[in-house]
Amino acid sequence: SISSDREHYHFYQALARTFGQDRRFQQRILECGDSPVASTFGIAYNGVFHSLKIAHDSEYDRYSPGTVLESYELEALFDSVLSCYEFMGSFLSNKLRWTSTVHRTKNIHVYRKKPHLVAFYFIYFVLKRRVVMLLRAVGQFERVQALVMKYRKTPFPRY
Repeated sequence: SISSDREHYHFYQALARTFGQDRRFQQRILECGDSPVASTFGIAYNGVFHSLKIAHDSEYDRYSPGTVLESYELEALFDSVLSCYEFMGSFLSNKLRWTSTVHRTKNIHVYRKKPHLVAFYFIYFVLKRRVVMLLRAVGQFERVQALVMKYRKTPFPRY
């Protein structure tokens, strides 16, 4: 997943190098036979595990290998000295299946001043949120969401 974007790859590689020196960077892999089907990693810091990334082989979508691996990760947390698991993304509804407690967070996005990046930010983080609020207000969100989700390569995550 992260290797498809050079900047993300180098960012996560630097995190692994920095936090891996004292074993705070943790990675887990779920295998089927000898093949990896899901992977997750995060950072343990001050008694909290910060889940950074979960990815899985799309060939195994119907088995939800990321969810299976995340459950093993949570189980490992319960057996450790860590006191909290930070899902790092309560804005993603799939994270809410594990907890009813959500920490209020702020997202900080840093972009180069390039027109396409400014447009992306505006469309994705300003316009899209307002459209979702409007659709919910008029009772059409679920209908539009179902229609959008019919297209496999949609850029819109589920809410």
